[in-house]
Amino acid sequence: IDRGPPSNYPHHVVDYWLRQLFENPPSPQQCDSQLRLSNADITADLQQLSCLLGWPLKRTHYIVFHPGAGSSQKTWPPSSFAQLANRISQESDYRIVYLLGPAESERFSSESIELLNSTGQVLDELDICRAAVLISHARAFLGHDSGPTHLAGALSIPTLVIFGPTNPKHWRPLSPSAQIICTANQSPLCAESVSVDTIYNALCDMLHL
Repeated sequence: IDRGPPSNYPHHVVDYWLRQLFENPPSPQQCDSQLRLSNADITADLQQLSCLLGWPLKRTHYIVFHPGAGSSQKTWPPSSFAQLANRISQESDYRIVYLLGPAESERFSSESIELLNSTGQVLDELDICRAAVLISHARAFLGHDSGPTHLAGALSIPTLVIFGPTNPKHWRPLSPSAQIICTANQSPLCAESVSVDTIYNALCDMLHL
């Protein structure tokens, strides 16, 4: 099947795929898009993650930031994430955990990673099971059009998504817990396209701070 819909397609990509696969396709709304973790999935990884971070995930208020994506064109600058993390830490009791994958570990400079580590705690290259457990206990998730963001939406975590060059009508998480910040298809994303104040205020509304 075609990977993505044409730019003028009016519906989500899941609708586009279903129409290619089935003669009488269900609507995306009829499909269960939520992911449920069992205790067996969670227990061992929860303990290991708590040891890595130095505090218990189940009893701590924290937010997961995923500052990467498959393309650098989609990403808000690490410095903006760091400014936001500093502000949240100064004005609330929330901890910040940065989730980095192989692409970010290769793409980000050592200075950027040090900056993130100075404003939160960086966990890199977690497998998908550990990433799911980490996200599932977070109070909120902030990311871009990326796999971890869709994972957060599927786990029903309050999810704030910064969209730049890709179309949220096609690629937004299929979750009522996801809120989109759209930059009118600006490519690449930059600090000026979305302000720290905008994201901070959206997170405050989401968390009722």
